[in-house]
Amino acid sequence: GCEVDMCGHSLSVFLLLVGSATSTGPASVLPNGVASGDVTQSSAVLWTRSEAVGGEVLFEYSTDPLFGTVDGSVTAGVVDAAVPLKTQISGLAPDTQYYYRATDTLGASAVGRFRTPVPAGTRAGLRFGVSGDEWAAYEPFRTVDNVPGRDLDFYVSLGDTVYADEVTAAGGAASTLSEFRAKNAEVYADGRLAALRASTPILATYDDHEVIDNFAGGAPPASDPRFDNTGSFINETNLFNNGVQAFVEYNPLREEVYGATGDPLTAGKRDFYRMQDYGSDARIMMLDTRSFRSEAIADPDLFTGIPGWLDATYDPGRTMLGQPQLATFEQDLLDAQLNGTTWKFVMVPEPIEYLGPIGASDRFESYAAERAEILRFIDENDIENVVFVTTDIHQQVVNELSYRDEPNGPDISIDAFEISTGPIGYEPGGVTVLTGAHDQGLIPDDQWNAYLAMSLTDKDLFFAQFLETTRQVLPLLGYYPVSPFGLESPGIDAELLQGRWVLGHTLNWTEFEIDPLSQRLLVTTYGVDPLDGDPQLPQILSQFAVTPVPEPTGGALFGIGVVGLALISRRRGRSL
Repeated sequence: GCEVDMCGHSLSVFLLLVGSATSTGPASVLPNGVASGDVTQSSAVLWTRSEAVGGEVLFEYSTDPLFGTVDGSVTAGVVDAAVPLKTQISGLAPDTQYYYRATDTLGASAVGRFRTPVPAGTRAGLRFGVSGDEWAAYEPFRTVDNVPGRDLDFYVSLGDTVYADEVTAAGGAASTLSEFRAKNAEVYADGRLAALRASTPILATYDDHEVIDNFAGGAPPASDPRFDNTGSFINETNLFNNGVQAFVEYNPLREEVYGATGDPLTAGKRDFYRMQDYGSDARIMMLDTRSFRSEAIADPDLFTGIPGWLDATYDPGRTMLGQPQLATFEQDLLDAQLNGTTWKFVMVPEPIEYLGPIGASDRFESYAAERAEILRFIDENDIENVVFVTTDIHQQVVNELSYRDEPNGPDISIDAFEISTGPIGYEPGGVTVLTGAHDQGLIPDDQWNAYLAMSLTDKDLFFAQFLETTRQVLPLLGYYPVSPFGLESPGIDAELLQGRWVLGHTLNWTEFEIDPLSQRLLVTTYGVDPLDGDPQLPQILSQFAVTPVPEPTGGALFGIGVVGLALISRRRGRSL
């Protein structure tokens, strides 16, 4: 970390360096900037891409933002201009601010920074960001203009990191490895996204558009004509492997694989599940919901098909996570509770809350038995302060969670909630939903014309009211009762401070901040109106606070202690 009187100085120096990162050489030689990821207390992955084929890139890292002294360095050879370079460094100190620099043989240089997590058993506060859904057609991504200045501990890139199956300047839907690489390079060439990635460590996972829309990695290839017949599962086909290979190359993450799991669905396959502790403030668990999911069940007919569809979703043989990942995830949840970790954040690329049968084939709702297993595990083990964070639906939705053990069983509420955030760059979900409803005659022309003339705030209110109205109809169609949006459960001590629980007309990202003393969670969504050409920084659109449930007396750390107070004193100085 940095001393209180130095934090602002170090940040200013870093932002200045980022602004001139390519001043020593041609800007195109490191066309995607630099990034760090999978940062632990003692290690990190450093990343860049160079076009100086035949040369080398020198990675250096230091606790000095000006690199007056260098703690270590690694070189990597540039074999292919389309293939990024990654290196893992180790022997790092916990709770330390590091700076790194990548320099190629032509003299081009770019800098980045990362901070290692605090030691176990301490509470020093935490601040991180989350978003997803980055279509190159929406560049420049001004949604994230303010991220570098927020001094985050890390940033979660939560799926649909590219839209490889959409038409962009890089071409049509990708199929070959070179085409997928071009799609990834196109997105990360955006200067705003490059600045984000340089400013804070990245935790990245993929969803469907890194390969192709709404696919199921655990389904047989014959079930989806878009894939070839290589292997027994879609996660063994050429299209899948090309898309995922490019994702792995273009993100600063370790390459891990499952061992001999005893199940051909998962054995020897890539392992994208991640768990990382940040002292006793939080545990982050990031799920892979795409590689192993069973074949999708098509959405039901709304008037005749919901009961039979619900029965099919409770098939216990259907999985979204695969058994090894599910078992590891549940154990990590339980251990976090037993260790006294306050907040447990579950990063999941698709929503786990009840949103209704439309589009549910691609969400956890259609994997209802496994969904119930996860939420039941949280409930029965009294795992407190669990927050599911998701993207994919291109809108902010905040909602409490409940489950049923069977389709017609009682609805069981739990004291956990979910927030959906984003997109960084895609048509906002409210626009999509309301346009579709108008096209189908569900919104009369007079209401539609009035909606089009509304302010952004009133459009969001109109959208929220439309959603609530349609959700009230669901039980009449045979679907579950769905609670109103927001956090009203007596078991969740939440307060809406600004804006609304539902946002449907903006491009946005969400910041999560844990106070080191009270452990209160402050959730702030920043965003921009995609129709507004004003280049101002993203504004606060929504903000709410949640007070955690007190820890059990058997927790690993109920008090803060001298070491914890020292960490808090040092790190609180970085607040902006």
